[in-house]
Order: sequence, then C-alpha cells, then structure tokens
Amino acid sequence: MIFDFISGLITPKEKKFYPLFEKATSNLMVISKTFQEFIQSEGSHQHELYKKIEHLEQVGDEVTIETYREVLATFLTPLDREDIHALITAVDDIVDAIYGTSKRIMLYRVSPKLPNIQKHAEILVKISQDIHQLMIELRDLKDREKMKKLIDNLKEAEFESDNSYEHAIAELFDTETNVGLIFKKREIYSYLEKSVDYVENVAIVFETILAKNA
Repeated sequence: MIFDFISGLITPKEKKFYPLFEKATSNLMVISKTFQEFIQSEGSHQHELYKKIEHLEQVGDEVTIETYREVLATFLTPLDREDIHALITAVDDIVDAIYGTSKRIMLYRVSPKLPNIQKHAEILVKISQDIHQLMIELRDLKDREKMKKLIDNLKEAEFESDNSYEHAIAELFDTETNVGLIFKKREIYSYLEKSVDYVENVAIVFETILAKNA
C-alpha cells in the first residue's frame, strides 16, 4: 500500500491535466458562441443568454481552481508547473473578459448592437476554436507545425481585433453625442478588447511549451 502511494506521487498525472485543459477550452468555445448570440438578442432572450454566460464564467473558475489544486497535489507534472498555471489562467482571463463585457452591457442597459462588436465576436469564436485545437495537440506535441500555424492564427486574430477596436472607438466618438453613453460604450469596448488581448498570453505560453519540448 505504501509503495502504491509513493508510486502515485512520483508518476506523472497526464490524465488529470489534459482533460482539464480541454474542459476549459470547450467552455471557452461555448461562452464565445453564446456571447455572439447575446449581442444579437434583445429582451428576455438576451437576459437568458446573459445568465448562461454568467454560469459559464463560474464553470471556467471551477476548472481553473481544480487545475491549481492538481498542480499542488501532483509531484511530477506533464508540463512545467508555471506553464500549466499560466496556460489555464490565460484561458480563464479570456472567459472573464467576455463575461465582464456582457455584464456591462446589462448593467448600463446599452444596446449590444454596437459598431464592429459583431466582428469582435466572430474573432472570439474563431480564436476559441484554435485554442481548443491547440489544447488537443498538447497531449502528444507530435504535430508541431500544426501547432505553430494555430499560434500564428492567434497572433493574426489579435492584430485584427486591435484594428477593429480602433475603428470602433473612432466611430463611437464620431457618432455618439451623449457623453455618458460614450464612457459606457468605451468601457464595454475596453473589456471586449481585453478578451482578445489575453489571447497573446495564450500564444506565448504555447510557444514556451514548444521551445521547452523541442
């Protein structure tokens, strides 16, 4: 029994971490798609989608906390501890920013049909799919070229989002005359932009993992 206990401590727990990674990115895909539906809805349906986004944010937090606990409980991890921590945190940051954007739309009672916001939502949906695929590839790290391409996709999407954000802010100042609404809408855009900015952190972690496992 003692031997089994010690063996369990020193044996890498790959089976614990990879399902958690993929659960986190599956949740990211769902919340991204739900946000895309949310900004096209109104009334009670919009409220229902917001409650779903709120629940998905909580799911993301639970997966993140569970991953942290597994890192502390596992003697040998399949990846460096700091990389596991950084990876799961970066994914959770994106989820939190999507939730933060949705929450401010509801709190400020602003129509979600803002200039360029649909473009941002489309970028988030595509990003979430690429991140999930990267997580799947992480299990064996065999198709490195595919992973590098997916990482490049994330960087391109982040650049595209920056351009979209700048155009949206410019249009906001050109068309909105209510100062209060300008501040509210700018904060909404700011949270939405954060959701894509955090993607750069995800890309950096994956690049680090590839470099360490060359």
